Amino acid sequence: MVVQSGRNRFADASLSLNDFNQFTLGSGWLHIMPDWNTALLGSLFLAREKEVGPVTLANPGGGRADGNKRTLGLRVGIQTSLSKITELFGNLGWQSGTFDKTNAAFLRKRNDRQYDMSVGVNWHLDKGWTLRPQLSYMKNASNIVIYGYDRMDVSLAIRRDFQ
Repeated sequence: MVVQSGRNRFADASLSLNDFNQFTLGSGWLHIMPDWNTALLGSLFLAREKEVGPVTLANPGGGRADGNKRTLGLRVGIQTSLSKITELFGNLGWQSGTFDKTNAAFLRKRNDRQYDMSVGVNWHLDKGWTLRPQLSYMKNASNIVIYGYDRMDVSLAIRRDFQ
């Protein structure tokens, strides 16, 4: 079980109305299958964001336009060794976020559903060196159109472990 708390503050004063405190409670599961050299994993979390943005003339109620947020999330994944130097991995995630304030510009309470997936390979090129190509996709579906998006990310990371 993991408990996490954080304060999210925007450096630009004009964005400080979006400041919030976050509290997260989560639990994870990992199972190693020795015969297959495979790891299965899963996690579940709950989060609460409390708006703490300042009261201003433009925003007499203070805080962000959508208010406080409650989130529920789930993630599952797998990693398996294909050889002594190659591992294949993938994961799927889902989270649902519900806000408690009616957004004055759109006259509705915001609800978001986020879906994501990643696949990739770890190649252990030499002692301490890993090459990791990865493909990630994320979709955020929202009942307020400006918060919806699709994102595709292709990356290549080179890692050096010092021992």
